[in-house]
Amino acid sequence: MQRDEAVNLLKELSDKCVCLTPYAIMLMPPDADDVLSQGYQLHIKANLHPEDFSCMKPHVEKQGLKLKKEKDLLVIYKPLKADKKNLA
Repeated sequence: MQRDEAVNLLKELSDKCVCLTPYAIMLMPPDADDVLSQGYQLHIKANLHPEDFSCMKPHVEKQGLKLKKEKDLLVIYKPLKADKKNLA
């Protein structure tokens, strides 16, 4: 995702998902971890509750993006089209 897309998504999530209280938000390059993506990735560290994920998911997916959750880290990214593993 492009930087401006990430900023707009963060604004939307902060407006719509008021229960989400991150303690760190990072804009990471595409090769920052094992998630292969197009453009930047958003890494959000928070004490994530099921309602946080449920609130965020529709907003993220309508942008054509994917979510990957690992403990207190949520990665939002634009999947590579050729990478079938990340499309599931």
